[in-house]
Amino acid sequence: GCAELAAGAHAAAAEALRRAAALRPAAEAHFNFAVALFNLGDIERAIAEFDVVLGLDNETLRREALAAIARLVPGSPGADNAEVVRRRRAWAASVRPRSPLPRRRIAPIAGRKLRVGYVSAFFRGRNWMKPVWALINNHDRSRFEIHIFSDSEASAEECAGYRDRAEDYWHMVGGAANEDLARYIAAREIDILVDLNGYSAQERLPLFMHRPAPIQAAWFGMYAPTGLDCFDLLIVDEAAFPREEDAFFAEEIVRLPGSYFTFEVGYAVPDVAPPPSTRGAPFTFGSLGSHYKLTPSVIEAWAGILRAAPEARLLVKNRFLDNPANRAFLHDRFAALGVRRERILL
Repeated sequence: GCAELAAGAHAAAAEALRRAAALRPAAEAHFNFAVALFNLGDIERAIAEFDVVLGLDNETLRREALAAIARLVPGSPGADNAEVVRRRRAWAASVRPRSPLPRRRIAPIAGRKLRVGYVSAFFRGRNWMKPVWALINNHDRSRFEIHIFSDSEASAEECAGYRDRAEDYWHMVGGAANEDLARYIAAREIDILVDLNGYSAQERLPLFMHRPAPIQAAWFGMYAPTGLDCFDLLIVDEAAFPREEDAFFAEEIVRLPGSYFTFEVGYAVPDVAPPPSTRGAPFTFGSLGSHYKLTPSVIEAWAGILRAAPEARLLVKNRFLDNPANRAFLHDRFAALGVRRERILL
C-alpha cells in the first residue's frame, strides 16, 4: 500500500491499505489509508480514518491526523461550519505557543509610512499569486512600506507577476522556526501582517499565534471558518462568505465589493477562439482541478449534467490521471452513475 501511494497509484494504494488496516489496525495503516482516500477525493471517509488514528497510541501520527482533519474538513459534505470550527480549534490548541510575544500597539504613523508585511510559501507560484500581485504592485509606495516574507526562498527576480520596486523589502525566511520568525517580524515593527497561506501552508499559521504584529489579517486561501483567534481581520467578499455565516468567525469580517481577489494581466494573451462545438465537435465540458477536489458530490453533479446533455463529453485533467489505476477508478465512478466510459476524457 505504501509503495503504491509513493508511486501515485492512489486507487490501488487505497485498496491495499484498506486490507492492511483490517489485518492489523495500526495507526500507520489507517493514516496512510486516509491519505489515499483524500487523494481520491473521498474526504468524508478520509476524515473517518484520521479519526481512528486519533484513538490509537501513536502521538506523532495523532498530531498529524489532527492537522490533516483541520485542513480537509471544509471539503467534507458532512461537515457544517460548526464542525469546521470544532475541528480547527482542536488542532490550534495542539500547536498554540505557550508564551506568545507581548501584544504591541500600532506605533504612531504621523510622518511615516504604514508598514505592511505579506507572508507566503508560494510567491514563486505563477498561478497561485496571480490574484495577489495586482494588489501588491499597486500599493502607493509614498504611503506604504512593503515587506515580503518569502517562505519558499523566492527572490523578487524569480516571481512572475511582481513588478520589482527598489523600496520594497524582501525577507528570505524559509526554514525559520515560527517563534524565531515572530521575533524577527516584531523587530521590524510591522504594523499590519497579512497571511497569504491559509491552511495550504498550515505549518506557518502558528506564526500568527505569536502575535508579531499589532494588526493581523487573513486574506488569501481561507474558504471556511479559520477556527483561530490570532487574526483581527478576515478579508472576503459576499460570494465566498455569505453574511449568514458570520457567527462562525472570530475575526472582524471585511467584505470587498465584487471579488476579494485582485487580477491584473500584464502579458500578451491570444484572442478568444470560437468553441469547437461550432465546428461540429461534441460539446465538451472541462475541469483542470486537483484530483482531491473530485469529491463524490462533485462527480454526482457532473454525472447529472452529462445525463441531461447526452451528446456532451467531459474532459478531466490533473497530474494523478497518468496512473492507469486512478483512471480506472474515476471511469468506474462515472459508470456507476450511468455515464459511459467514452464520454469521459482523462
